[in-house]
Amino acid sequence: MEPNRSDGCEKSVVEAWFATWDGIRAAHPILPSLLANFDETMIQPQRNSTVKVVAFNNGTTPVVIAEPELPHITLGVTIFADGTHTDHLLIYPSKFVPQELRGDNAAIYGEY
Repeated sequence: MEPNRSDGCEKSVVEAWFATWDGIRAAHPILPSLLANFDETMIQPQRNSTVKVVAFNNGTTPVVIAEPELPHITLGVTIFADGTHTDHLLIYPSKFVPQELRGDNAAIYGEY
């Protein structure tokens, strides 16, 4: 899939997409607050590793995870065309909240 993503980043492909989008947008106006970009990143750390996920530059709450067998984690960020954003998304494929996000630490991760 990575070669397909790389091919999709060619200047001509991006320009064609925006040309198509301009035509759609002109025919059907959309409020910037309803138009969003959602990006996801997957993290699959090695065994006995530590992962640090840093928040926005104006945030003060990085997530540091250190577990012997950390599962696949998905991070998601949604940014709207008007400059606003939703809370960050952190997906753990487990039945329980990870230790780093429990108890007193739970309030620290309110932006996720």
